Amino acid sequence: MDFDRKTVRRCLRQPAWSPYRRQGLALCLLDAHRPWLLERAPQVGYSARILYQELRARHGYGGGYDK
Repeated sequence: MDFDRKTVRRCLRQPAWSPYRRQGLALCLLDAHRPWLLERAPQVGYSARILYQELRARHGYGGGYDK
């Protein structure tokens, strides 16, 4: 096995073994608009530019286009 020494040290310092747990998924700014996006995307030919413009104008989306 090829473990980094810091990983081994961290594991050995724990008082008891605990399995690795992934953190919950981070929420995305678009999550609130997901139902609308799923409905509207096919109607505009999946054009990201149109979807972005409509989100900004009609739904008050404050996120960026490329992030």
